Formats: sequence, structure tokens, C-alpha cells
Amino acid sequence: MNKDEEITKTRFIISEVSKKFLLEGESFIVQKEHEHVREIMTLYAKQTNLLESVLLLSEANMNEEAIVLFRSQLNNYMLIEYLMNDTGNRKHYKDYMFQPVKSELSFLKNIQYAVRKGWIEAPVDLNTKIKEWKKTLKDNGYYDKSKNEYDTRPLSVAHLAKQSAILFGSYAQFYREGSQFEHSDPSSLEIYRTKFLEEYSNQLVFTMSLSRTDEKLGEKTIHWAKTIYGLSFIKVMQYLSKSYEHMIREEYKEDLAKLALFIKESTESE
Repeated sequence: MNKDEEITKTRFIISEVSKKFLLEGESFIVQKEHEHVREIMTLYAKQTNLLESVLLLSEANMNEEAIVLFRSQLNNYMLIEYLMNDTGNRKHYKDYMFQPVKSELSFLKNIQYAVRKGWIEAPVDLNTKIKEWKKTLKDNGYYDKSKNEYDTRPLSVAHLAKQSAILFGSYAQFYREGSQFEHSDPSSLEIYRTKFLEEYSNQLVFTMSLSRTDEKLGEKTIHWAKTIYGLSFIKVMQYLSKSYEHMIREEYKEDLAKLALFIKESTESE
């Protein structure tokens, strides 16, 4: 299957999911104690836009930038799995929802460090805000009294990947390559330098090229992105069908079942 055919097929899947599964523009009602389902669906909505962005960058021959977004898509997929495999006390949901609190405290501590170094003036109420965020973490179990440490660690991809063999396989196969482009590993930057003189390498004499791209990387990225998106859809559909069937519209159930089969067959055939 060529690139244009792959993109067309992927956009068909996005269209069906957006209308019949995510119910774009229509109302959702989430019952109390089912808030994690709200987050799962919202994450999948974001993954939909990430996939469309991957396609747009690939069409613009920016495959090296597209794989960076695919990396975000993979992280999104792992968060969905994390929420769907929660414990009885909803610890995964709590850990997920406390990410902004941890992030804010880490940010304020960095500001505090910069103040001590004399790089910036102390913002108003900085210490008060730090105490407030620490209290919030402590009151919710994110404080180790024996070490006098507040848990500000985010949900890392490496941690999320250890949930299952499938997730770790995805992490090992896809994430590392995406990270090379995300963090501008020198090995990922060769594409931007075009050799100018035959007798010299592109390390010594070169021109900058903003239009070159790795076509094979683009084909891989689109295929990976479509595969992860389809796998996420099938997993979330199974999860909702088992425990939260009311979240799936009755009039779309047959179409969504057919879509899941279409995704499964198309992925296996490739």
C-alpha cells in the first residue's frame, strides 16, 4: 500500500471514530465514580488529533517532525491503558489526575532555585504557594515521611510500558526511535545537511536543506500511528462494552463493530 492509500484509509477510520464513537459535537453524560471513563475518552479524542497531525506533516514531507507527534500518540495510548487497568481503589485514576499538582510543585521549586541563584526576583507568595501544593500532596498520600520527600514524579513512559508485554513491546520498538527525533539526537539531524562537495562529507561542507525528508521513515510513521490508533480503539471499545456499554450509542454499535474488524484485518494484512 502506498503512502496516499495509507493516508486515505487512515482518514476514513478517523472520520468513523469521530462521528460514531467520540460523538463529536454531541453531549456526553458521565456518572459519578465513572470519571476515569471521561479521561479515557478525552485522551482518545486527543489521540485522534495527534494522528491527523501526523498525516498532515507527512503530506507536507516533514516525516522527521511527524514521528515526534507519533511519540506523543504512543504516550497517550499508554495512559489510556493505565486508566483501563486501574486497581480497585482507583489509584491509577488518582495518580493520573494528580499530574498537574506534581508538575506545579516541581515548577515552583525550580523558580525557588532560580531565586536563590539570583537569576530572577521572587514572585509574590512563592513560598506560600509551595507550602500549599506540598500540603495538597501530603494530604493525598504523596509524601514519604521517613525520607521527608514529596512525590513529584510524573507518570513516565518507562513506568507505563511495564504494565504489559504488549506495551513494553511498543515502547521498545517505537518509542526509542521517536525519542531520537524528539530530543534532536545528532544521528537524527543528518537529513538537514546536504553534501555540497563530493570530496567532503556533509559534516564539513554542506548546505542546509529544509525540504528533504526520509520517505521510508514517513511510511513507517504513518503505519505505526494508524496501528496504535486502531489498537487503542479496539481496546477502548472492548473496555466500554464490558463495563460501560451505555457509553456506546445503540445506533452505532454495529458500525463500530465492523470498524473494529476492518482495523484488525487491515493491520494484520500489513
